[in-house]
Amino acid sequence: MRKWIDQSTFDELLLANAEDNIERAIQSASAVLETVQEFVPEAALFYRVTHAVDSQKNDFEEASTGFRRNSILFLVRQYFYPKPYYDLRFDWSSFRYADNYSYGKAFDKQTEPNRIGVFTRKKIDDWVEYLTQGFRNLERINAENERKMTGYRNRLEALSDVVWVHDKSHGQIIRNGLTYTFDIRQTDYSEKISLDYRCRTLDDFLALSDNKFTPKP
Repeated sequence: MRKWIDQSTFDELLLANAEDNIERAIQSASAVLETVQEFVPEAALFYRVTHAVDSQKNDFEEASTGFRRNSILFLVRQYFYPKPYYDLRFDWSSFRYADNYSYGKAFDKQTEPNRIGVFTRKKIDDWVEYLTQGFRNLERINAENERKMTGYRNRLEALSDVVWVHDKSHGQIIRNGLTYTFDIRQTDYSEKISLDYRCRTLDDFLALSDNKFTPKP
């Protein structure tokens, strides 16, 4: 599980990875923080960590300047190629049923503001407005995908002859010479129906069409 946490939560966390990497990341993010706080005084440092459920280990990944508006965590990073600019994004780690395609779709009908080379209050407000609309769209897409994926999985769970594999990410059902195969992904699923390779004769066809086919060993 990956998520962004605030300073107080981070201070209480026991981390498994090296501290020198953390210090360098914090120094870099702190430089951005000083610039952002001139226009957004409530901005602070946030930390992205990964929690492994099996080993209970916490790994530090990244530090970033961030601030909350409209109940959304906005993150600010600085890049230097092809020339220095600041990039704003929002945290969408809580959306279990959204992927990168979903993220792109959330901004389909919007025009992205110009990159920020030098901060002004208006530039920040323009980006917050743009990203807030994208967040709401992604929120809707995530809810739609959740209904679709949960409904499909519930239908499969109700069937007694499903053979699940790989942590219930895909599987198959075999009945009367037919095999139904499925593959469940984060936001969608694929399906395929195939005929038992042993169905080749007229007798097999007649038995299959009468729902009386019995596969030969």
